[in-house]
Amino acid sequence: MLKNNTEMYYFFCFGYHTNKEMIKIKDYLTFRIFLLILLFLGIVSLGVGLSLFTDNISKASAALLSARNQNFNVDFSTKSIIYPEEELSSGDIIPERNVEGFSAEPAIINNTGDPTLKNIQIIFREPGESVSYTLYASNIGNTTAFLKSIIFKNIYNENHYIKCTPMNVTTKELVDKACKDIEVSIEVGNSGIQNGSINNINDHILLKKTSERINIMINYKINGTPTDGDFIVDIGDISLLYSPID
Repeated sequence: MLKNNTEMYYFFCFGYHTNKEMIKIKDYLTFRIFLLILLFLGIVSLGVGLSLFTDNISKASAALLSARNQNFNVDFSTKSIIYPEEELSSGDIIPERNVEGFSAEPAIINNTGDPTLKNIQIIFREPGESVSYTLYASNIGNTTAFLKSIIFKNIYNENHYIKCTPMNVTTKELVDKACKDIEVSIEVGNSGIQNGSINNINDHILLKKTSERINIMINYKINGTPTDGDFIVDIGDISLLYSPID
């Protein structure tokens, strides 16, 4: 005869058994419950440990990145630095024209990321005109820097880094032809003149607390297609990518 609710539960779950068999069943179920509790506690502990480990990794990575930023820093400047007597100077880069009669806008230094020169715009009138922008890449960090890439970025919504726009009544067809005669070149330090973007640069060293001269030239070829009026030439942003590793 079943004596209590517990025995009735075991009877319905496992059928009728002797007292010894019932004790074994109870012990087995108790052991299983104990294992489940241990498994649950193990999963909770693992989750807490993993969270702490991830947090420590994130803090370590942030600290390493901060250290790298403090040790490695190359910016554009308007003049060469003579460390430590002179501090880094920034501002607009005033263009130099080879002849009078056309205009060019001051370019803007942007050092928020990789050093970049923005807002390069010239209004050309006839072939043979050219303009140059002179600035400096200054290594103000505490480690040697290596130039790895020169990037000529495309004009916004354009598929090329040069865009020509006719002014007033200037004929568009002539401007389109003249635009193919616009050359943009850059010389960084003693690396020689380059036309357009270049990647995988090797052995170009910029020692800490020193600067190197950069000259950007925009040339309307002397034998280029003439137009019947002025036209605007916009040049995409030009960036230099330096690395602490060659």
